Amino acid sequence: MPQPNKKGLWGYVNEKGKYKIKPLYQAAEPFSEELACVKINDQYGYINPEGQFVISAVYDRAESFIGNLAKCSKDGKYGLIDRSGAEYLEFRYDALKLSKNKHFYEGQINGDDKAYIIALSPGEPAVNAFDEVSDIFSNGFAYVKSDGVYGYIDSDGKVVVRPTYLELPQFTTDRVAVSHTSGGYGLIDASLKNILPEQYAFVTRTDGGSYHYGNSPDAFGILSAEGAILVKEGAYRDIKAIDGALYQALDQQGKRCVFNEQGKILLADCDELTVAGNVATYKVKGNPGKMNLSDGRMAITVKGKEIWSPGKATKILFEQPFILWVDEQGNEHRMTESGKAVFEGYSKVQLLSKGYYAVEKDNRQAVADASGNILTDWVNGILPLLDDYVQLVKSYGYGNYTCAIFRTSTGKMITGYDFKWVDPPQNNGLIPVTLIRGDKLGRTQKQLKMAGDSFYIAGDLSEGFYAITDAKTKKMGVMKEDGKILVKPKYDEVDDFHCGMCRVWIAEKGNGFINTTGTLVVPCQYPQVLNFGDIEGIKSYTQVWDYWGQTYYIDKKGKVADPNKVIREGYNSQQQNSWY
Repeated sequence: MPQPNKKGLWGYVNEKGKYKIKPLYQAAEPFSEELACVKINDQYGYINPEGQFVISAVYDRAESFIGNLAKCSKDGKYGLIDRSGAEYLEFRYDALKLSKNKHFYEGQINGDDKAYIIALSPGEPAVNAFDEVSDIFSNGFAYVKSDGVYGYIDSDGKVVVRPTYLELPQFTTDRVAVSHTSGGYGLIDASLKNILPEQYAFVTRTDGGSYHYGNSPDAFGILSAEGAILVKEGAYRDIKAIDGALYQALDQQGKRCVFNEQGKILLADCDELTVAGNVATYKVKGNPGKMNLSDGRMAITVKGKEIWSPGKATKILFEQPFILWVDEQGNEHRMTESGKAVFEGYSKVQLLSKGYYAVEKDNRQAVADASGNILTDWVNGILPLLDDYVQLVKSYGYGNYTCAIFRTSTGKMITGYDFKWVDPPQNNGLIPVTLIRGDKLGRTQKQLKMAGDSFYIAGDLSEGFYAITDAKTKKMGVMKEDGKILVKPKYDEVDDFHCGMCRVWIAEKGNGFINTTGTLVVPCQYPQVLNFGDIEGIKSYTQVWDYWGQTYYIDKKGKVADPNKVIREGYNSQQQNSWY
C-alpha cells in the first residue's frame, strides 16, 4: 500500500511496513488492476508491482484503472487510455466523469452545451451528444433529449431509442406509457417496446385504466392497461360513452349495441336503442326489451307487464307461453309471466309444437309438456321402431339426419335423431309413408316389410311404388308397398310412375319403360324420352327420340303409334280442334 516517508515522498510498503517500492513519488495511488498511478516530476504515469513504469509519466492528471480503462488529462483535456497506454477515448473533453454504476462516461466541452455519453465497447467507444441527460434511471433506462425530442439510453450508456418522442412518456403503475412521435400516438411498455405503433390521432388513458386509441373520436378502439386489444379500432362507429365505463355504438352490420371497457358485449343486434340513466331500452328483431346496465338484468313487456330476469342475462324474449332468458354461461332459463321458473336443469329446451317441448339433459333427449312433465323415455338420439304408429308433429334437419317427433295412436310422444329422411304428413293424418332410418326401411302404419338386408329405400316413386337400391352394386329396382320386389335392382336409374308407366335407364343403352307388373315393355334404347302424361291431354302415348334424331310416338306396349291416333286422343281430351 502507498505510504510517504519523512520527506513527503511516496512509496509502497508490505504488511510489515517495510518499503517494497522506494519512496520516489510526489503522489501515489493504491494498485488497481495490477497498476498504480504515481506522480513524478509533476507528471502522472503508471507502475507495476516491481516499481517499473509501464505507462510513462506524461499526463497532467490521472486516475486509477477501472475496467481496464483510466481517465487522464493532457494539455488540459481529458480522455481515456487502456492498460497498454494506448488512447481509447480522444483527449478533447474539459470534464469527464464516470457514471454512478461505473458502466459509461459523460463528457463536456467548454462552450458546448451538449452532454456527451460515452458507451464503452470493444474497439472504439460509442459517443452520442444530447442536449439533456437524466441522471435517474427507471426500469433500467434514463431519458435523453435533443432538439426538443426525447429518447432513452440504457445503464451501459447505449442508445435504446433515438430521440423521437415529442413528449416525454409518462409511465403509469401498469408500466405502460403513451408515446408521441411525428407519426402519431402509440403505446410502449416498460421495456420501451411498442404495444401500439405511433400512427394514431390519439391514445388516451381512461379513469378505469384502459386506453382509447384511433383516428376518429366516434370509432375508437380500446386497449387494456397491459396493452392488450379489447376492442379493435373500426369495429364500431358512432360510439358514445355511457356512465360507468359503458359505450353504445353501431356495429359493422349497422346494429346498435352496448359494450363495456373490457370489450364485452352487453347488448347486441339492436334495431333501436336508447339509454337513460342505467337502463337501456331496445328492440331486437322487433322484440322490445330493457336492460339494467348496472346489474345486467333484462326485462320484456308481456301483455303490458314489465317482467325482469332474476339474474344477469344476455337475451330475453317471449317464447309463448314462457319467457326465455339466457345467462352469461349460455344456460337457458324459462319462467311464466308471474316469474315462476319452469324447465330448470335442462341444457336445452326446444318448442316442438303447441304444448310439447324437446328437452335435453346429460346428452339425452325426451319430450315434455308445457308443465314440464316428461312424456317419453330418455333416449340417446335413437328412436326405437314401434308397432303402433304415429302422427308426425314436427321434423327438422339435424346434421345429415332428420329429427322426427311423433305422436302415437295413444297420444304418447316419441323422438329420435337417426332418420335420414321423413315424408311430410298427409292431410294431417296418420303417416302412410316410408321412414328411412340409417340405410334401412322402418315401419309405417301400413307395416311395410323389409326389402332385404342388401337393399335400402331410395325414394317414393308414387302410385304405391318405391325405389330400392342394392347396397353393393348401387343398381336400382322397384318395390311395392307390401314389400314385394317388383323389379330386382338392375337399372342405373328409375323415375316416378306416370300413368302406370315408369321410365328406367341403363348406361350406354338408353331409356325405356316398365309397367306396373315390372315388365320392360319399351326396351332401353332411346337417348331421350318424355314420360307418359307429359304431353298435355295424352296418357296412352309418349314421345321418344332415337340415336339418329328421329322422333316417334309409342304406346304403353312399346309399339310405334299412328300420329293421327295421338292427335285424336289429345283432341278428344281437350275437346278442341287440335291438341297443339
